[in-house]
Amino acid sequence: MLLQNLRTQTAPFHSSLEQNPVSLRLMSETVTLTDYKVYLRGLYGYLKNYESLMLSRLEAINKPVNKYRKMLLIESDLLMLDYEPDQIPVIEQEQLMTIYPSLESTLGGLYVLEGSMLGGVVIRKHLQKCLGIEVEGKLQYLGAYGDVPALRWKDFLVFFCAAAGHLEENEVINGAIGTFQSIDKWLRTTIND
Repeated sequence: MLLQNLRTQTAPFHSSLEQNPVSLRLMSETVTLTDYKVYLRGLYGYLKNYESLMLSRLEAINKPVNKYRKMLLIESDLLMLDYEPDQIPVIEQEQLMTIYPSLESTLGGLYVLEGSMLGGVVIRKHLQKCLGIEVEGKLQYLGAYGDVPALRWKDFLVFFCAAAGHLEENEVINGAIGTFQSIDKWLRTTIND
């Protein structure tokens, strides 16, 4: 029931993020390497502190979370794109704490971020088709799940349902909604950086 409620209640926020200017440019037929860089820098800026602060919170419920860490992949892609990750603005820790005030909200956020890896497969194929050699070796983050994204997603859902089993459902859903909203807002701020 939780998964169905999550899909239903987050759908409008998911759609809004897909209509974000950064997302639209990334998936356009005229996408440029600069468009990809803006997207990747934005994700890095959001995920950097999320992974370091929020995933440790999930470890408190004795759930292994290391396989959900992808910061090294993004950093590698950024270096290949001639960016120093330490020079990229990141979302403040205090702001993250307001988005994720609880374990439940943190888990809801991870649901969104892991689900985005399914979309990452589509984005990666699109960028390979449109940009070809320009992105060769620079799509590690989007390819984190390789050729088996559906299997990795099912594995995550087992983890998620076990972790969420005793938690307040509305807080999990609010965390997922807050993640869509805050990523949408964060990406909009990165357009002109």
